[in-house]
Amino acid sequence: MKISVIVLSFNRRNHLDNCLRSLANQINQDFEVIVSDAGSTEDNIEVAKSYSRKVPSLTIATHPHSYTAEGGGIHECSKTANIGLSYATGQVIQFLQHDHILSPTYLMHLSNIFTLFPMNLVPRGIMLMGLCSYLKEETVPGEAD
Repeated sequence: MKISVIVLSFNRRNHLDNCLRSLANQINQDFEVIVSDAGSTEDNIEVAKSYSRKVPSLTIATHPHSYTAEGGGIHECSKTANIGLSYATGQVIQFLQHDHILSPTYLMHLSNIFTLFPMNLVPRGIMLMGLCSYLKEETVPGEAD
């Protein structure tokens, strides 16, 4: 079961580097990484590009940062997440902030959960170790019947 890992990024290149290193060290290699960057002024894009041969599949999406006092950071985070989601091709979506570091078995366990339990019994969103994972709606069999 393919997992799309969407890493939300804005500056703090060292955190992004550590996050991507933890993804490169995953036991389960049936996943893609989408770095969705909110217009970092640091070299986050170059850091992400340096992992192009270390993770199974890497896509980098960026948009200009548009933080305003009225819009706030939540709007910017949602925009960045939605842009990353538009590139996702996996059956399971895993969102990460750029400062998250996963154990080498995390994606294997995540895949096992969605494989072991019938998808029509798994809720749309499931919280695992404080991180959000979602089944894409079109992968739930039998609901349109």
